[in-house]
Amino acid sequence: MRIPSRQTYRQWIRYEMIFCLGMVLGALIFLLFYGKELDRLHLQLKALENENQHYINLNKKHEEQNKSNSPRKLTVENIEIHLEEPKPDDKFIELELQKRIGQEMKFIEGKSLESVNDLHLLIRQHFKERTYRLGDRTVKVELRTITIYQTVHLYLFAKIEQPTP
Repeated sequence: MRIPSRQTYRQWIRYEMIFCLGMVLGALIFLLFYGKELDRLHLQLKALENENQHYINLNKKHEEQNKSNSPRKLTVENIEIHLEEPKPDDKFIELELQKRIGQEMKFIEGKSLESVNDLHLLIRQHFKERTYRLGDRTVKVELRTITIYQTVHLYLFAKIEQPTP
């Protein structure tokens, strides 16, 4: 068996390094595309979970209404949360904010319109200088408009505050 020369040895090392660099670059490109798709699917999953929970609650309300045969008064059936422009850049923050506010305002559902109309100042006060901690970010929420009927519409302005060093 013959001993390879220095020149041949250097060429083989160069080819091996190029091969390893190509593997690393290929893996990074794969992770980049796979990560974007995974983020999109995760966001879609969160939105579908929120929508599913909304429909489950709506179904329960309709079943309760069908069971009771008393004359119906107008009541608040659901709450819709709208974020005004400029919306937060991150869709995850937007979905989590809508979910938290929806849970906080759950006490309005099922109440008569007269009682909710009397509570409108309380709702406005609830969102005055309201901040939420979502992950490592702080979001300040301000109520701009509220529309009260069987569906309560909350029009909110959300601003992500910059962390102070």
